Amino acid sequence: MKIPHKIILAFCIFYQPVLAHDFWLTANNFNPTVGDKITISAQVGQDFVGETLPRINNWFVRFEQLQDESVTPIQGDLGDDPLGSIVIKKNTSSTVVYQSTFDYLTLSAEKFNQYLDKMHLKHIQDQRQIEKTDQSEGREYYARYAKLLIKPKNTIADASIYKKTGLELDIVPVNSPWASETTSFLVYFQGKPLKGIVVRAYSQDKPQDLVEQKTDDKGHVALSLSVNNRWMVNALHMIKAREERMKEADWESLWASLVFEK
Repeated sequence: MKIPHKIILAFCIFYQPVLAHDFWLTANNFNPTVGDKITISAQVGQDFVGETLPRINNWFVRFEQLQDESVTPIQGDLGDDPLGSIVIKKNTSSTVVYQSTFDYLTLSAEKFNQYLDKMHLKHIQDQRQIEKTDQSEGREYYARYAKLLIKPKNTIADASIYKKTGLELDIVPVNSPWASETTSFLVYFQGKPLKGIVVRAYSQDKPQDLVEQKTDDKGHVALSLSVNNRWMVNALHMIKAREERMKEADWESLWASLVFEK
């Protein structure tokens, strides 16, 4: 079977070093009305500029719409771009989640140390120095945990957006991101609040105006997102490689993103 050029291109983009790229979900309409069909795409790039990825089913383990108490898998065919679509059946907000499979990469010691420094992963830098591996290449598995909020016109946020989704690394709004200039978030790792992780946010129009804050003891941050624009909130958590991956890698990095439009 001949592999479509789009899939080959996407493979090359997806497997470039994570230091260079964000991963996020986007929609063709963030404020629909009941009955509208919304297409959902995945993008890899930087500052809201990137390439879309076609649907490769073994690249993800979850791709779902969460609304009220229901969870609906988003269907599609191999190679689809956008990845899938949802129909707005209720006049309430919903969350789309995407959880990737784990993938492997290595970086030279120099590039890995630059990556750790850029992403404020001092505890990993310290650990590598203690273990005398800071001049060794970085062997890493990584996974993506992306969320997208959709809010129909003239509605308030549904309670479901304030709930944990079961993603291993999860950014959860505390108050409505549409109703307030300051939006609070809780960051969870394996369902528990994550202390001391840097949360970043930027808008589509001014990605250079980065908003950053570390989570407190309760995994909480409060970010001033005053511009009425499309926003991305993201976080990175790195841990020692777990048993099933420690033969090939030393570390696992978990990347979470949350996109919405004010």
